[in-house]
Amino acid sequence: MIMTLMFWVCWQLFHWPAFHYAFYISLFLCLFILVALAVVFALSLRQKKRP
Repeated sequence: MIMTLMFWVCWQLFHWPAFHYAFYISLFLCLFILVALAVVFALSLRQKKRP
């Protein structure tokens, strides 16, 4: 569900006909959000492993 929503947002940003560098902005935003989700997921796993 979350990945589908992320894909839809990235797709909407990709088709945003504002500037030529909108593609780079959307790519950066998608990468940034994916990295943020990965970090939060890793931190949650690390906290769960602690007794």
